[in-house]
Amino acid sequence: MMALLLKIVLASACMTGIYFLLLAKQKSFRFNRWYLLLSLLLPLIVPFIELEITATPAENLVQGYVQSLYIVQDAIAMDSKTNVVAVTKSVLFTATDVVLFGFLIISLVLLMRYIFCVHKLLQLKKSAVLVQRGQLSIALSEEVKQAFSFLSTIYVNRKAFENNEISNDILLHETAHCEQWHSLDVLFGQLLLVFTWWNPLNWLLLRTIRQNHEFLADEKVVTEKPDDTVSYLQLLLQSASTQLYSSVVSEFNYAFIKKRFTMIQKKNSRHAALYTLTSMLICLVVLGCFMSFRYKAVMTQSVVEKRVDTVPSVTPNKSFDAYLEKNTFAYSEKGVSAEEMALYKSITDKYEIKREDGKKKWVEISKEDKASLKDIFGRMSKEQQRGQRIRFMKQLPPFAKNTPTTKQFENFKKADVYGVWLDDKKVSNEILNQYTNSDFAHYSVSKLYGAAKKGRNYTHQVNLMTKKAYDDYLTDKRKNAHEPIMFMSWRPYVAVVEKTK
Repeated sequence: MMALLLKIVLASACMTGIYFLLLAKQKSFRFNRWYLLLSLLLPLIVPFIELEITATPAENLVQGYVQSLYIVQDAIAMDSKTNVVAVTKSVLFTATDVVLFGFLIISLVLLMRYIFCVHKLLQLKKSAVLVQRGQLSIALSEEVKQAFSFLSTIYVNRKAFENNEISNDILLHETAHCEQWHSLDVLFGQLLLVFTWWNPLNWLLLRTIRQNHEFLADEKVVTEKPDDTVSYLQLLLQSASTQLYSSVVSEFNYAFIKKRFTMIQKKNSRHAALYTLTSMLICLVVLGCFMSFRYKAVMTQSVVEKRVDTVPSVTPNKSFDAYLEKNTFAYSEKGVSAEEMALYKSITDKYEIKREDGKKKWVEISKEDKASLKDIFGRMSKEQQRGQRIRFMKQLPPFAKNTPTTKQFENFKKADVYGVWLDDKKVSNEILNQYTNSDFAHYSVSKLYGAAKKGRNYTHQVNLMTKKAYDDYLTDKRKNAHEPIMFMSWRPYVAVVEKTK
């Protein structure tokens, strides 16, 4: 969690830095407005975007990668470790829970403050005298000391308005805020800040957004009244800043009088478009750096002929093809003819079409076709075998006996942690109450990852084998010791090799 928060803050820092480096001194106020709003939003979204890069054949593998080749049951991706993962006693509140609770409390306080400010403004409008001015409303109230705007309403002091003490430039300035809906930007930013108060850059961005609003409103005044620019600048000097309703409204003065002077008198730069384009490109590159990348390697998911629970591991950074070549059940240096290669492909294509038509994860292959495939594959060269959709490899050695301890066996009964398979059948955890740990000759535990966790309320799968089932398993292994394992690779299982979050 802390890594994710840090990633969000760093993304905000980069986007904020780009703004102050390239855009802050340019008169591209409209572009700046959208850039600043996206600077609030995108850092919260980008770290959750995952880009998947698929490599075929696999170039990098991790321990236990090949294990998924031999598991058909529920398409579960197995981990190569065969030791039981220790289950610690749960506690009522963890340190993470306390931190999250603190975050929520602060957010709740800020949310109440946000609602209070909006409610206060709505109540002010309700109690004020409204004067219609085109599509805008002017709210006259004795409570208002300094003119400001909120949504489509301009708030001014009633007495000053009735005595014609409100300058037309002030009204024009506030009209610009209303017509351009600057209040929506502030409301959005303030609401986002309720939940991202821990990001210091968001406070700066919101302040900068409101500053840019003043530039936009100033621009409208000097554009419509170019001859009154000097008098407008004098008006800015005479205006006093107010703190009333300051968190959610656009104020006429925003303590940036000197900078507003500079921007009003600044000429449009010839390089503004270049700066804008450059900032966009840099921003895209920066945001791309904060995305999560999933490097994927394609391998098979289905095994038709055999299911084995204990499988070898693959050394990291070694290709999967290298593993298959090393463990192929037979090959020849000469290889087979082009005609036999075509026959092999025609058989595999036939079953691929059958699988696609039936929308199946795997299909049964007839004994005749299996025999033909086995014969041709065994006479192929290693180069010809590489990349085939149906492959054959040596039988794996039988796994040794291992009996779970009493403590481990009791942990297996926890349905929120373990899904239990007993002699290759899914059973409820309560079934284990009928057994003791000594009733089993073998066990293995794997942690569920990715899609394997979908729809399941447990995090680990445990496979238990009774003594009789284990004896039958050894008998079967000895009987088929020289029979190769056949598996299909047209329905790829994608394993995450590296993941950044």
